[in-house]
Amino acid sequence: SSADVQSQVFVCFVFCFAARMQGTEVDQEDDDGVSNDKRVKRKMIFVIGYIGTRYRGLQINPTVEATAELKSVESVVRDALVAGEFLLPSNADQLERKANWSRSSRTDRGVHALRLVISARLLVRLEDLNEKGHCPPMVQALNELLPEDVRCFGAVQGVKSFDAKKACSWREYEYLLPLEILRSNAEDTTEQMLERLQRQLRRFEGCHSFHNFARLKQSDLAWKETLAQRERGRGKKRKVPANETVPGSPDEPIPSAGEEETTRIQSASVPDNGKEHIAGSQAANVGDVATAPTPCWVEICARSATSSGWRERPAGVMKHAQGTIFMCTADLVPSTDLVRITLRGQFFLYNQIRIMVGSAVAVCAGFLSDEMMDFALKLPVEMHMPLMPPDGLLLSTGGQQLMNERAGHCAMDEVQAKSVMLPEGGFCLLDEQGAAAVELFTRRVEACIAEQWREGGALTGFREKLQTLRMPAQELLDSLRAKVVEVDQAKAE
Repeated sequence: SSADVQSQVFVCFVFCFAARMQGTEVDQEDDDGVSNDKRVKRKMIFVIGYIGTRYRGLQINPTVEATAELKSVESVVRDALVAGEFLLPSNADQLERKANWSRSSRTDRGVHALRLVISARLLVRLEDLNEKGHCPPMVQALNELLPEDVRCFGAVQGVKSFDAKKACSWREYEYLLPLEILRSNAEDTTEQMLERLQRQLRRFEGCHSFHNFARLKQSDLAWKETLAQRERGRGKKRKVPANETVPGSPDEPIPSAGEEETTRIQSASVPDNGKEHIAGSQAANVGDVATAPTPCWVEICARSATSSGWRERPAGVMKHAQGTIFMCTADLVPSTDLVRITLRGQFFLYNQIRIMVGSAVAVCAGFLSDEMMDFALKLPVEMHMPLMPPDGLLLSTGGQQLMNERAGHCAMDEVQAKSVMLPEGGFCLLDEQGAAAVELFTRRVEACIAEQWREGGALTGFREKLQTLRMPAQELLDSLRAKVVEVDQAKAE
């Protein structure tokens, strides 16, 4: 009867609504007719590590992926997920849109990672999830499909709203370099070299404008209009030039070589649009192997292209490059001749870590004076600071403390859970087995970096390029010293 049909429809509606509220999805065949094999879609959070030597970076760049000489790490992970039937082939071409894919950080060519978090909606069997939401069978299956230099350490179920990038509140990187690179003379002891290095690294701790310790691109400097220009054009339609790209848009180019993640800071103050500052963003940093051949010398301070003076960053750029470094320390890696520099911060601009480390090393080795570090941090004068090679850089870990209330609280592992005082009911991304696997993988990465420094020629090449640095003339040094005094007095007032 009509009443019976309506009753059945109502019951089905209630069932489907209850299933949706619990985050479940009814098993069904997908658009391509392939059965889910009793799998349901769940937001999974998995932790990976990789040796970046053979890869051109983490993130997939669709425009070059098919023809690029080197693969991206994400393309390798994606292929493994498809092969393991955790991801449908029809969803593999647009991961962000179709699988709600997100990563906690982004690394570039040659950079390694120990604990990088990725979240995505994947197909899993409910019986594979243990009481804590971890999925050991997924970890095992992925590791059987992945190459040896890419490993999965853990996979745990999260709520639908979890986003690996938005949840990440801080990132921790390490840079491993040979102790010998810090030597300024034959009499230097290990303790003296480490003490000099630590003194320079402490300068970076706290909140600073890192405009001289990052590769600011043209889009960083010139993509925004000035406030006055916006006010004049308010209410009027403006045709966007064909060659203008808005940062964060799908058309924005992804860095193919260099360093750690690129994080864009949306600033209330906007930089000047002058061509002088655009030209400044194109200047090469010392040690960047991807740029044109290094001249016989490199002038630390950038000369203005339109006057006889020195180029300065506008206030908008200074604010744009502001960031906070929570920790910057150095110690010896046990049983090696490597020094480990650990840096923890909210975010890092393009090439920031490599330039920070390169500048500190240049001072320790006697190629750069202490006061040049003060000038670079405190003054708007544009400077070309030394850039370390990517060989020693690795993403160590991160903190997922920016989760919303529904997503709950999480930590990377039990050690981090204790340090951040994880609230009751919180969960860890790695179980004991996964944490132990990370430690073993760390030894592999350290051995790989030591071999690269020993046989790759980066040590000799970097010191040779340091010898090309040209310090400012005495007249400019006196001018810079006077400006630092003014800045310090203004802060004191």
